[in-house]
Amino acid sequence: MDSDKPVPDRTAAKWNKDNDGPLILFQMTISKSHRVNASELVYVLSKLEFLERLEHVKLVFVVPKKLVGKFKRQPIVLVKAVGTDSVRKIRGIGRATSALLSQFGIRTINDLETEVNLRGNIKKQKTTNKTKEPTLKDADPERWDQIVELWEQHELTVKYGEKVAAIA
Repeated sequence: MDSDKPVPDRTAAKWNKDNDGPLILFQMTISKSHRVNASELVYVLSKLEFLERLEHVKLVFVVPKKLVGKFKRQPIVLVKAVGTDSVRKIRGIGRATSALLSQFGIRTINDLETEVNLRGNIKKQKTTNKTKEPTLKDADPERWDQIVELWEQHELTVKYGEKVAAIA
């Protein structure tokens, strides 16, 4: 099968906030327990534009026949990262990104929030040459945009995490 070919419409479901009816998400596992990460669910549901319609979302576990009747309700792991925690607690920020942020004095979630808010405001203002220190946004704008996207996803996870946990 050619992996570069687009998938035909008949084999790909088109789904977004305008669809009626439930959205059924399937999780396959061969384990008796399978923890679910709330941030991953929030990420998928945000891409499908379904965060405002969680009452229409169902999470179904597909298990082998031998686990039917033994499989129990699975816990949803909520985001417990707080402002003083390392930026590495944010989904998608690994060792390399954390090290890069650290070079610019951004080590905690609070530091990142402050920087995102500050740089967001600067974008709306006229640029001047009076900037004292170089910023990550100036040094690597593409990487900065990726980090801001991860931050925005983290904010969604904090906002919707408990509501998403109720669907499992």
